[in-house]
Amino acid sequence: MGYTKDKDVRVMLYKEIDHRLQHQHLELKFLLKDLDQDFVMKQHSEGKWSIHENLAHLGRYQEVLLERLKRILKEDSPHCPRYHAEEDPNYDKWVKKSTEVILEDIFEKRKQLKRFIEGLTSQQLIRKGLHPLFLDMTILQWTQFFLLHESHHIYTIFRVKRVNGK
Repeated sequence: MGYTKDKDVRVMLYKEIDHRLQHQHLELKFLLKDLDQDFVMKQHSEGKWSIHENLAHLGRYQEVLLERLKRILKEDSPHCPRYHAEEDPNYDKWVKKSTEVILEDIFEKRKQLKRFIEGLTSQQLIRKGLHPLFLDMTILQWTQFFLLHESHHIYTIFRVKRVNGK
């Protein structure tokens, strides 16, 4: 009985994750529509990232997630430390890209991530990696965590836009 319930929950979670992987990032195009480059590049609050920097973080963190998922498939419960953009030299490479290229790369890499996850078996989806705060998380849970993290940054971009009258 418990197995069936757990399996049903995983199926529901997979469907939700699949839907969000396919659609959530599309909000970025809508949010950036009609914004000039100066507004996108400006840090509107001291010590907070610009919209451009938020986008660079989303693009790079999407790559980091895929690297981690591949590692989880190869190793037994690998430790995956917290990601800090300021400690990642590859984040700087993303920041140096134009906003347009960042968006294109986010969209292309999202297709790769979605294809990767769709290609996993049920057994692979439940393999685990260790997060320092959330402990053992399955590949599905890592993906859910990524999507929640991404949604936070999408909200941040929305907030910057609205608070500044755009």
